[in-house]
Amino acid sequence: MTRVMNWTLAGLVCLVVYLMGEGVLAIHHWERSHRSLTYQAVQTVDGILGQTKPRFFRPVLTDPREIEVLLDDMRSAAVGLGNSPYEELRTRTASTARSVDGCPQNRPHIEKTFTYLRTPLFEMFNPIVMFYDSDRELSNRLQRFVERYGVRLTTFSTDEFGHRRTIPTVDRQEIVFVAGDSVAAGAMINDEETLASQLQRRDPHRRYINLGKGGAEAAETRCNVELAAERYRTRVQELIYVYCENDFDDDESMGTPEAVMAWLRQFVREQGIDRTTIVYAPYIFNVVPELTRVPGERGERFKDHADEKARLVALAKEAGFTWVDFGELALAQADARGTPFAALGLYIDVVHHSPLGVERLADALATGNGAKLVEG
Repeated sequence: MTRVMNWTLAGLVCLVVYLMGEGVLAIHHWERSHRSLTYQAVQTVDGILGQTKPRFFRPVLTDPREIEVLLDDMRSAAVGLGNSPYEELRTRTASTARSVDGCPQNRPHIEKTFTYLRTPLFEMFNPIVMFYDSDRELSNRLQRFVERYGVRLTTFSTDEFGHRRTIPTVDRQEIVFVAGDSVAAGAMINDEETLASQLQRRDPHRRYINLGKGGAEAAETRCNVELAAERYRTRVQELIYVYCENDFDDDESMGTPEAVMAWLRQFVREQGIDRTTIVYAPYIFNVVPELTRVPGERGERFKDHADEKARLVALAKEAGFTWVDFGELALAQADARGTPFAALGLYIDVVHHSPLGVERLADALATGNGAKLVEG
């Protein structure tokens, strides 16, 4: 009897230690998705036993060790891995960014190849981004890795000012700015698929300039817009401002709708800009929550931003700005196809727009179908 009690006590102690370990791991990964200790242990055993037979229609990267054995190759080739914990790959050579007068911008004259990796590692709905100079020669095993797990190779290039290239190139005096963060820039899609490029093809009479900058906060978007306005003084006819939900941040100097809209109203008045459009860019967690708010994942904790959005709409109405809600376009797609899953077809990850999504948005802006003039 005593032996049974001892074994029971030992088992309880082990269980408590295990649960404490899971708790520490959960706190460490608080804002990121993660796998349990048990899951990681099983993956390690599978790797040791060589149980790596494909289980899916297409190869899926499920073991981070496949990345880790290539880290030296990646460093040598100046490869970057976004949405991942590999800090050693965050180098100046790999980066697309620079700073001009304290304002973060894209580096000029770059051409990078970007691809998502087919993997559930680190965060659901936000796969690892792999990028490198397009003219860079990768090692044989790194090239095989890209061919095996890369989803779609896309090109990101910039002009002499660090603006993402708009295709086709149009030389016109009349200018339209497309401003914002990576959603405006067109993350993970080709140069010719961005919002600026799609609008340019629909409107050859004006020149569309892509001022989008990955990771830009509202204050940094303001900085980029004002610098560009100095270059194209008196020529800017329209401003399309992509307002992403991650711009809502009370800890930032321009992290509220009131701060952004106060600046926008003053800016367009001083510049004599005829038309201003706010493109509201919500995360998938607030568009199809029934599909994306998965327990234990980032979406479960993501704020709904309903109050901030209502304030933004009211301020746009007061200013007489045009309003387009990308979330409404995604839900219209779901209604047309008869399934909420169709809404995800307009997204390429948690917030960035797919080529189809950008096409729907460009149609709404060009035709007014989906755009609302919210005049007071």
